[in-house]
Formats: sequence, structure tokens, C-alpha cells
Amino acid sequence: MKITWVLPQNYDTPIGGYKIVYQYANYLVSLGHSIRIVFLQNPSYVEKSKLYQLGRNVYWKFFKKNPFKKRVTWFPLDPHIKIDWNITPDQLRFNQDEKVIATAYWTANFVDMSTIPLMNKFYFLQDYELFSGASHDVNKTWKLPLNKFAVSSWLSDLGEKKFGEKIEFIPNFLDSRDNFKVTNSLNHRNHTIALLNHPSKRKNTKLGLEIIELIRKKVPDVKVKLFGTEDFDLSGYEHIEYFKRPSRKQLRDDVYNQSLIYLLPSEYEGWGLTAMEAMASGDIVVSNNNGGVNDFITNNVNGFIVDFNDKKSTVDKIINIFAEDNHQVAINATKVINEFSVEISSNMLLRFLSSTK
Repeated sequence: MKITWVLPQNYDTPIGGYKIVYQYANYLVSLGHSIRIVFLQNPSYVEKSKLYQLGRNVYWKFFKKNPFKKRVTWFPLDPHIKIDWNITPDQLRFNQDEKVIATAYWTANFVDMSTIPLMNKFYFLQDYELFSGASHDVNKTWKLPLNKFAVSSWLSDLGEKKFGEKIEFIPNFLDSRDNFKVTNSLNHRNHTIALLNHPSKRKNTKLGLEIIELIRKKVPDVKVKLFGTEDFDLSGYEHIEYFKRPSRKQLRDDVYNQSLIYLLPSEYEGWGLTAMEAMASGDIVVSNNNGGVNDFITNNVNGFIVDFNDKKSTVDKIINIFAEDNHQVAINATKVINEFSVEISSNMLLRFLSSTK
């Protein structure tokens, strides 16, 4: 089968949504499928004046955020995958027998406008992308005549309830080759919390840090393993150790496996990939009720789902976890990798790609 993924421009920065596409691509090409990845330039840049483009280029160079890189250094892509770098919308070309999959909301418009048969047009919904565009523009793509599939049941339900659209649920996964596992006993993790530092407001990093400060008033020896792709000013945060762009091994051994709790304060999540990684590494996840984790966390069984807007209850829950024996919750959490695998989800995807008419 010929399968093409249409992604936004490449910043060569670790992003969960890109990682899932790369993992699908690697696995599918290993099965003998013909896989192509197209990095599509955002039309909001392409359509601007040369002066605007020059200004953006200077900005990207200064902040080292060039979106036109012709390499992916943070993830090992299979060399058999064909890659089209920095394609402009007018350069998009698809064969009639290609299964073409849009990803970010604005890429869906260009897949929709393509001249391939409707049965070969797909839209991979990884989140409700109001953080990336105007609600009118995002919502419009959910109504496009594309064959849609989503990473979580809440996104599938949103499609049906809000837009009257049938959306196939194909869950995200952990790839066993990432090797997230327990390498440090829970008995050695003490009062340590892991947290993602993310620039997006909806990820609620600030709220997570505020909750940790409230916890430290009652449990002063709490330490934090913070990680992310951006810089972080550690001034005044002697209890925080920061890991910028950690390798998967660092993330597993130095962040997750040194932490008893993984805090996920996001307002909403398409899925919650870092929570799954932490669970496989033996962390007890305490998550905001954000939708994305509900497919793999059963409250009080393999993790905890709470309302982070109620800071007192959230703080009390975490202090109770520190005080009580929650080894069984952590053990249950590690089993998540057996339930959600790239093999299972890829087989579901192949059946879906083959079933459209």
C-alpha cells in the first residue's frame, strides 16, 4: 500500500504528534508498504510578502527555530521512507492510488483540494487544535469530506456530538523500541515529581509548578524533574533539576525512573503520550481531567484523575500518595505498554485505510 503523511513544516524539535507519525511510518515501511512523508510549508508564510518572509527568517535564525530544516535528528527515521522537504501547497502532487493522510488542521484543506479519489483522502485527528488556529478555521476542517480517524475516544465523540461526523478511533501507543520500562525501584524514588515544561498555555506548566509549591509547604523535601524543549530559568528553583531535550534514555532513567509521581496538569490533551511513557517507567500519574488520558488511565487503579482547578484537593491527593503504599497502582501502570502497541494500532490503521469506499 502507498501511504503518504502530510505534516507541517519541520522544526527538527521533539513533538509528540510528529513522533507518532514517525513511529507509524517506521513500522509500516518495515512491513513492506511504500511510505512517504511530506513536510508542507504553512500557507500563512508562503502567501506573505518577501519582506515579511525575510523578517521571519531573521527571527527563526536568531532563536534557532528554523522550520525548513532538511533533517530529523531527534528520531531515527527508517531510510526507506521517502521524504519531501519544504513543499509549498502548489507543489503538492499525489498519485491516484496513494492513501494520503492530513495531520495538522490546515493540512486537511490541501488534502481535501487534491484530485485523488475521496476513498484515498484521510484526516488524522490528534487534538482539537484551537491552540493552533482560529476556532472557525479549525472547526471547518472537521466537516471536510475526508475519512477521519482520531487518537482518542473523546476526540471521536467530539466529532460525532459537535460536528455530526463519524470518526474512527485508533488509539495512540507506546513503541516497545522506545524501551520505556522500570529501571529504578519505587522504593528509591522518594518525594520526587516529574513535570513537562511546555510553552503552550493549555499544557498548564505554570499551574503544575504552583501546585508543587503548595505541596512543598507541607512536604519540604519534594524534588522536581522538569523536562522540555525550551530553556527554563532555574533562578529560585533550587529543588528543580531541568533536562532540556533529553534523549529517550535520559528521559527514562534520569527523569521518569527517578520520580514517584508524574504530574500532567494539561487543560486538555489529544492523548497524553508523556503520561504513558511515565506509566511504563513505573510512575504514578496524577492527571488533570483533560480527556486524553481516559483511554488508558482508570482512576484509582493505574493512576489518578483529579480536577486541578481544585488545588487543595490536588495537593491533598499527591501528599496522600507520598504517605501511602501505592505500589499496586504503579505496577498496574506499567502494564499500559502491553495494551497499546504500534503493532496493534498499525493493524487497525491498515484495516481502516483499506475499508473506505
